Amino acid sequence: MTATKTKTDSSFCSGTRARIRATARDVAARVPDAAETVKTSAVDAYRLVDTMPRSQRRQLTAISLALGAFLFLFGAPRILSLLAFIPALAVAGTKVAQHRAA
Repeated sequence: MTATKTKTDSSFCSGTRARIRATARDVAARVPDAAETVKTSAVDAYRLVDTMPRSQRRQLTAISLALGAFLFLFGAPRILSLLAFIPALAVAGTKVAQHRAA
């Protein structure tokens, strides 16, 4: 009975390893596409924020910071609080990029 169990366990492990390898190959094949998508999205967001009037950027930053702080203080999930801060970070990133360019 132990020989049968060992053989079954071994085939299960082999099947699991094969699935892990296949998944790893799929992920490795998709990483370049995902990186390009993220880069394109970041450049588009930079252009959008860069073309906003200064007053609109200030309002966007204030609303983002207030919403993020509100969500954090009232116990919202951390990921939700972090997502609320993204517009403020985008505005700050464009401001830093403008100062470096000048």
